[in-house]
Amino acid sequence: MQHIEKLPEELCCKPEPLIVLSGLDIEKNSVHKSIWKAFTSGHSRERETFKFRCRPVDHQFPRPKVKPSAAYEWFLPKGILKTGWMRKHLEEIPAVVAVFYDLDWDERQWDEKSTECAQRLGIVRSKLAGRDSKLVLVLIQKRAPLPLGEDLNAMERAQALCTKCELLGKNLFVLSHTNLLYGCITRLEGEFHDMASNYYHTRAKKVKSHKDTLNKASHQLLFVRHEFKIAFFGELKKDPALALKHYQQAYTHLLEQRMIDIHMLEMKTVAGFINYKICRLAFQSKASDAISQFRRHIEFFSNLVGMPQVAFEHEAWMSRQFEILGDLFQEAIQLSLSALMTQHPGLYYQEAARHAIARRELCSVLCTQAASLSVDGMVVPPTLASDSSAVVSGTAGFDETAFSVEFSGIHPSTGSGAETQRGKKSGANAAVELVRAQSPLRFTRRSPSTPASPVTRSPPSSGQLDTIAGSGISATEKIDGLEFYGQRPWRQGIQSMEPPNAVREREGILALQKAELTVDHSAIIILLLEQTHLQYKRYKAERMKLYPCVLMGSEYYSKGNYAKALSCYASVIGDYRRDRWREIYTFVLQHIMKCAYFTVQLSAFISAALELIGSSSQLSLSEKEQIQRLLFQLFRREPPGTHVVPELDQMSEEMMESWIKCLSSSITTSSTSSESQSMDGEQVAQAEKKSRSTSFADLCSVILETNRLNVCGRFVY
Repeated sequence: MQHIEKLPEELCCKPEPLIVLSGLDIEKNSVHKSIWKAFTSGHSRERETFKFRCRPVDHQFPRPKVKPSAAYEWFLPKGILKTGWMRKHLEEIPAVVAVFYDLDWDERQWDEKSTECAQRLGIVRSKLAGRDSKLVLVLIQKRAPLPLGEDLNAMERAQALCTKCELLGKNLFVLSHTNLLYGCITRLEGEFHDMASNYYHTRAKKVKSHKDTLNKASHQLLFVRHEFKIAFFGELKKDPALALKHYQQAYTHLLEQRMIDIHMLEMKTVAGFINYKICRLAFQSKASDAISQFRRHIEFFSNLVGMPQVAFEHEAWMSRQFEILGDLFQEAIQLSLSALMTQHPGLYYQEAARHAIARRELCSVLCTQAASLSVDGMVVPPTLASDSSAVVSGTAGFDETAFSVEFSGIHPSTGSGAETQRGKKSGANAAVELVRAQSPLRFTRRSPSTPASPVTRSPPSSGQLDTIAGSGISATEKIDGLEFYGQRPWRQGIQSMEPPNAVREREGILALQKAELTVDHSAIIILLLEQTHLQYKRYKAERMKLYPCVLMGSEYYSKGNYAKALSCYASVIGDYRRDRWREIYTFVLQHIMKCAYFTVQLSAFISAALELIGSSSQLSLSEKEQIQRLLFQLFRREPPGTHVVPELDQMSEEMMESWIKCLSSSITTSSTSSESQSMDGEQVAQAEKKSRSTSFADLCSVILETNRLNVCGRFVY
């Protein structure tokens, strides 16, 4: 689940060529420190962007694996994409290593210094053994160089130094630490760019040569892996068109794999990675291609739930896919892309929230019953109930059927692909089907005969990968104990169709279910709904912006944060009252009254109660009579009973005291507030005495006038 909920940083960052600067003592040498700052300071648009790392001369780079000539003939892959591969090429294996050495052409101890320089270069070369990284020598000199051809001594010594260092003349550079420092560094960066492009081009050719030796019978996973590698090298080479082409080919090869439940998580994890890359690149050129790619992506995988015992993972993955596209869409808009009211990030955030809600309900169905095991020890999902809405509608959640007639019906679709091979559908699959049926984006199911041909591109992402140089983590090792993305920790490197150890499989599933119980689903849902509301508001979708507010109110209510829930409901009730949406209006008023009950807000409580007994409310006559009796009870200074909130057994003593205090002070204030400014102490006392003998009707009118309640029963339909 870790790579479902959070994409790896090395995937999200903008890949930049890794340049290692060796031989710089930036701690003690001020000249070296100024050179380092010149390389790493803020780059202008004219300068190339690199990832610079300062390493000592004796730094050991990752050693390449020794592969036999016929390595792929009998090789069976253990997974698709290794967890450390991207990080290795971003942080540990450089495209260029530049060795810096202080040496002037007129150095008196030239022989000793040049020998030391050659030794230093030899050490770095030995640490890079087996790698194709470009090695260059940069001489730090105190004087500005003379024009080419005028300094014969420099030419002779440069040739002798290259011979001694076994270095090509084009890989020897001079950096003058003078007023021309930044100009020299800019020219050096241009050379580094050409060398890095050549290095990554060579790496891509090597991978392609390996790919040409594969056969589809036993190396299907390697086709995906190799295409991904070529595309990633294309990004490092700053060739987005090449990268996009190979990411699309990698995605095509992935869709050709056999989709087996036990390996579905790995397939969907890698598919999500590749889809992210495609969409990100596509948004930079043609946004419609990014949207088309995402729709194909969702249509193909929406029905591939995987293992039913952990079906909540599928909803988590679906939610994350929509959220990622919303983020990419939003970033593209910030870079001048124009969005429409009918196509903007809010639609995707809303769909992400829907799947997050389904994830929570699946968790309540599957994980809370983790102790209910069958004979063979596997968790038994409940069978499909006659009313499938019971599976996905939580007690504290928002009632979709009360909210909109549009979403009131559930229309199960016929299964496709892997779903038709399963017998009875579990409650988990029913919940998945329900949330998909309610999608505002109207994604259609992919029929078995419809090929899922991937194409496309996506938006720019800005997160930079933090340096891990001092973290002690080697990119050649497993990341978080996993060798391949998306594989189960207890079943790594195994591609069989059945789990090799049934006991460990059961233990792993139970551990996943227990871990899911600790997830704060409401926090995830609320964040997505906040983004949804913000986007609808930005694109002036006046009615749709109310929808996430109601859902947020329900989430806050379920968390027990009644003040925020009341704020959410209060922000939309005016619109529903004005537009005369009776069902929603009644639903929101009921929840306002409940929230006011818990927060002891008399004004909001009475206002909601009076509106609920008005003609605009859709409550039954008996329910209105009950609320009317409740109001009479309040006017007698008696706290409201627990029948306001049916799920509450009894009122706590603290809440009882709060209500008594509130009622007492409100009634006193109501009878004296309008006259307090012109009365003396004796008159106030008489007014208070009068209030206790005031008739019920007079007392009621005083309260309504003082609190300025919002009564809307006067609306006629």
